[in-house]
Amino acid sequence: MKSPGGNKLPGLPSRSLGKKRKLRRVRGKPLPQRLKGSADSPLPVSKLKPNSQRIIARLPIQNFGELRGTWKNCVAKLADKNDSLWHESAEEILTAIEAEWDRRSRMMHPNEFFEWPSAEAEAGNSKLVLDLSVSDGMLSYLDYRVGRTSGEIASIRQSILSRVFEGRLPPVFPQAYMSSWGDPKSATRLRKLAESIASFVRNAKRRRDYKMDDAIRDWESDLKFLYDRYYLGYFSFAWPLTRT
Repeated sequence: MKSPGGNKLPGLPSRSLGKKRKLRRVRGKPLPQRLKGSADSPLPVSKLKPNSQRIIARLPIQNFGELRGTWKNCVAKLADKNDSLWHESAEEILTAIEAEWDRRSRMMHPNEFFEWPSAEAEAGNSKLVLDLSVSDGMLSYLDYRVGRTSGEIASIRQSILSRVFEGRLPPVFPQAYMSSWGDPKSATRLRKLAESIASFVRNAKRRRDYKMDDAIRDWESDLKFLYDRYYLGYFSFAWPLTRT
């Protein structure tokens, strides 16, 4: 059994496909007992779960970009059914990140929250997250991507959309824009999600560019996912159309 990164999980010996190796007696020492967690008796999964507490303890001092990266990693872990070892820890970390986003959103003067400057040279855009414009969009900020070139697989895209609908959002945009997303699990939140994606589809179709076909297919698949999972039986607002 291996971890997502390909390394052996700590505490879990690999299984031998050959004969069982006999324990050797070291001169002057008693024969050691077989340890729990051997090939005959694997350690319980609970003993092998990643330690989420160390990550959670650092969240209050992380900048928005770091929080977003951790959030995305946890969402991807939950989307992978073969990575169930991480699911409980990923849920704990996601809940803690969203609580931190909520804490920051309730600050009296959110613009006074700034990132302590670092002397380390980092690649990429160093612009403060609070300078984001509404044109960037919440879904873009949370790394929701479609299409053949740089898009995510369906399970990750839809895991992101589920978390956006059900959870707290990072307070990285102006208050008026944040308010337009409404509360978690609300009709306002679902409508904002659906209308955003539907507008992506309509705009792409107007371009009449065959290179957008994969992106359009992904968006329409994700709209159907939201419609089937959240809209049917719960809400009554008019579902947005993707026809131009």
